Amino acid sequence: MAALCRYFFPWLFFDGWSKPLLVLGLFVITELAVSNLVEPMLYGAHTGISSLAIVMAAIFWTAIWGPIGLVLPMPLTVCLLVVGRHVPQLRFLHILLGDEPPLTPESRFYQRLLAMDYEEAREVLQKCLNEMSLEELYENVLIPALGLAEQDRHQNLLQDENEKFISQSTRELKPC
Repeated sequence: MAALCRYFFPWLFFDGWSKPLLVLGLFVITELAVSNLVEPMLYGAHTGISSLAIVMAAIFWTAIWGPIGLVLPMPLTVCLLVVGRHVPQLRFLHILLGDEPPLTPESRFYQRLLAMDYEEAREVLQKCLNEMSLEELYENVLIPALGLAEQDRHQNLLQDENEKFISQSTRELKPC
């Protein structure tokens, strides 16, 4: 039987341990390179998972399940991401694992105004202005943010000092 195996599968039989160890090393290096470099870039772009989440998932599932965890991180993480997208109570998974920003620019701007942080609100506007024209900035960021403030004001969720700060800051903010 051994002679038959040697005849049909000669590559399975080596003299000494150097070649099997080289093959094992090749597999380990290839697996590490693919799972830590190629998969995060390739899969992250197509599934909506951030590259960091893919690497962290590989580390997490490997720590829990060992070598099997190296094979399963992508399918398990994609499943968690999909559940986070469609189950409102688990939305934090979508935010944690996804590659989309959790807040829209108008929400970020309004949130900074609610925190009475003039400088960071200005920075949000400046970042948006780098990506869009002044007209688009007013149309897509400032007016919707003021609409959020107006909504909160009508629902009595906005305190008087916040309301005054928002209106005064919005008048004073002039994007460069």
